[in-house]
Amino acid sequence: MESRGKMKVGTVRMAVAALCAAALLTGAHALDGEAAAGSTVPINGSVTVGTLVSLTGTSSSGEEAEAAINLGISDFNAYLSEMGAGWQMETISRDTATDPEVAREAIRALHEEEDITVILGPVTSANVDAVREYVDQNGMVSLSCCSSAPSLAIPDDGVYRLVPDDSGQGVALSKVLEEAGIDALVTIWRGDAYGDGVWMSVSDEFEERGGVVYAGIRYSPHTPEMSQEVALLNEYVKEAIVRYGADRVAVIMISFEESRKIARAAIQYDVLDDVRWFASESVTLDSGLPEDGTASTFAESVGLTAAEILLAPGERHGYVREAMTAELDREPSVVVYTAYDSAWMVGLAMIEAGSTEAARIGEALQAVAAGYDGAIRYDGLNESGDLLPTAHKITRLMDGAWVQVGTYLAETDTLAEN
Repeated sequence: MESRGKMKVGTVRMAVAALCAAALLTGAHALDGEAAAGSTVPINGSVTVGTLVSLTGTSSSGEEAEAAINLGISDFNAYLSEMGAGWQMETISRDTATDPEVAREAIRALHEEEDITVILGPVTSANVDAVREYVDQNGMVSLSCCSSAPSLAIPDDGVYRLVPDDSGQGVALSKVLEEAGIDALVTIWRGDAYGDGVWMSVSDEFEERGGVVYAGIRYSPHTPEMSQEVALLNEYVKEAIVRYGADRVAVIMISFEESRKIARAAIQYDVLDDVRWFASESVTLDSGLPEDGTASTFAESVGLTAAEILLAPGERHGYVREAMTAELDREPSVVVYTAYDSAWMVGLAMIEAGSTEAARIGEALQAVAAGYDGAIRYDGLNESGDLLPTAHKITRLMDGAWVQVGTYLAETDTLAEN
């Protein structure tokens, strides 16, 4: 899927130019018309960036990300017009289908056929992992709203990420498990950069806290149905219960949309309904799980609980939420806020660098992110180009919605109940 041109998204419109100008003045970089006008401007008066999102496949977050990026570009262009900058940002968007091979081909096409060197996305860690080498080899820059695999926290590469890596999620989940009195953990997880990263983080931290990690099920992201995997999960959980008792055993599910298949298969086994279930943040991003009657019934019966990054709302948070709710016809996930900000940050990095060259934009991103106040407030990026660590909110699926039940504070390793 490909779309091209100046993107105009969202049915809720505010006085965007005034809003954005005011927001910039409260951030790290107060920009005036002279600074904007001094930027490098291509002959055709536009700068084209690429957008790589997962619109199809096993992740549904790409729809949200694309809509928010397009809104961000539209608003940034309104700001440029207000400042009399003389140039605009455009995008070419391609669907990666939540498939690393498709992502590799998509970035190659954007670079070789469209001469694009700046990418918004990809959304998933597996796709970021797939394109990272190409980005570095070709002097490109990639700003991902949502990738969080610890294995991609690499200093001095061309990939930047607006969320912390998942080592923090592993710590938060392990603390929740510890507080719940869990001694033994059985995991079912997708075998890609994201799933492996979260699994390793949770496993290492849980063992450090004295827990036991049982043999788990690592499945291919392309597994069509989960009956065999869940049957094996049932056997592992049985073994753990014999030794520790059902109240001391838990399952953790690290999945994308296939979490629905896992839940629908698990409801057939009484043993799997006897233990607590926990989930990766990615499960909470699937808007289809609460709407799937069978899957959500099982998930709620086992108290499905997750740890999500707790980002500080910025000045434009309410505006983006309202616009995306109208666009998507549902409450948006956290994806929309960092995706929206990614469009702005790339544009502001061009202004900061006074250039549209990818290398200079990448260097400027660190300065732009430090103290930036958009849909989210940012303290800055670390040496790997990822968002500095933050707190986590603990959420549970109840009555068809993810409800915050607590907060994990890493600096004190404590859980506070809501």
